Amino acid sequence: MSMLRGRAALSCALILAAALWALPAAANQTVGAGCSGSAADSPQSGDGNNVYCNGSTIQYPAYQFGSSSATCNSTNAGRVQWMGSGNGSYFAGCNGTAWAALGGYCVPTTSNTGLSTWENQGTAIETDTSTGMLLEDGGYSGGGQAARHLCKTAPATPYSIIALVGWNEGAFDWGGMEWRNTSNGNSDADYGLGAGAGAVHSRI
Repeated sequence: MSMLRGRAALSCALILAAALWALPAAANQTVGAGCSGSAADSPQSGDGNNVYCNGSTIQYPAYQFGSSSATCNSTNAGRVQWMGSGNGSYFAGCNGTAWAALGGYCVPTTSNTGLSTWENQGTAIETDTSTGMLLEDGGYSGGGQAARHLCKTAPATPYSIIALVGWNEGAFDWGGMEWRNTSNGNSDADYGLGAGAGAVHSRI
């Protein structure tokens, strides 16, 4: 008796499984077609994208990207993430080696530039703003030249730097970029802006 019951149960299970397996897949929706309601559809078999009805038209949804702690390497190449407000507020893509700003633009900060080590800071401060890094030394009142540096170790050569430098100060002040030899403390090259006769200055 128990064997017959077991066979009957197995038969029912096989029939049910076959019936479920035979259900047709949802039809692909046409983006831009009319619709009603607000239901979301499953990923489309043609391109894998999601679609939903916005009340009158089938459209793609808005995707929201979060931040990732993953290292950019060949395994994660093609991954996209949102670099939050503390990192300049921009989208970055993994190119297989490093996270790079999409569109070639990002707001520079101490975090995403690596310029975070002070040399001869004194009373100088740095502020990450919505347009970039602001360096100022409103507390300096001495004579002579007091150079304040916010530094990072130069990368391996060859490398390139793209920067927009702005200046807004007194008649004898100067600011810009400098390459400093850490073995002797000397400046090997610099480029900057200042007020007065030396408005633009470069030296290599």
